[in-house]
Amino acid sequence: MGGTPIHQIMLHQDEYGETISDLKRSRKASSAGIFSVGVTGAVRQNELAQKKKATPLFNPFTQPSYYIPNQSQMVDVWFTVDYLVNYLPIITETRPHKLHKKQIMLTELVQRMSTDHPMAALFLGICEQKMGNSEVASTYYQLTSRGLANSDYWRTRFQSLKIYESCTDYFSPYLSPKNK
Repeated sequence: MGGTPIHQIMLHQDEYGETISDLKRSRKASSAGIFSVGVTGAVRQNELAQKKKATPLFNPFTQPSYYIPNQSQMVDVWFTVDYLVNYLPIITETRPHKLHKKQIMLTELVQRMSTDHPMAALFLGICEQKMGNSEVASTYYQLTSRGLANSDYWRTRFQSLKIYESCTDYFSPYLSPKNK
């Protein structure tokens, strides 16, 4: 709808014609940014409930094509798709404008979720490192390590999605044996 904070964000585009946002400009834009992140509410509920003892990640790609996931499995389906679409491509991304766009989105998410979202912190660190900000990247890698150390939920997801293996060029020096 015209005039809403989310509409104003959508109107702001970079020189490549892609929508960008500076979520720190106003309170309205900042609260509108919450909608840009995805299904973090259900993921957050699962993470809190499974912090000490996580259930295995449901992998939709190991099921027959006719299988219909139940409601609780759908949270893992969306989580997996979110990772595959929004995070995994960062590893091979080299275009500065794309990295900057991901940096903006992930910065907002990490600031809102703090150490409770080590996947966002890890990939924000990767963006920062690729953009030449190694010291800032190191801070996010440390946040990732702390988040993993404190949550079986996140360790289980990192293992199931093979995030450790995918990110060894960036993150392996920061992994403690407890997190592997």
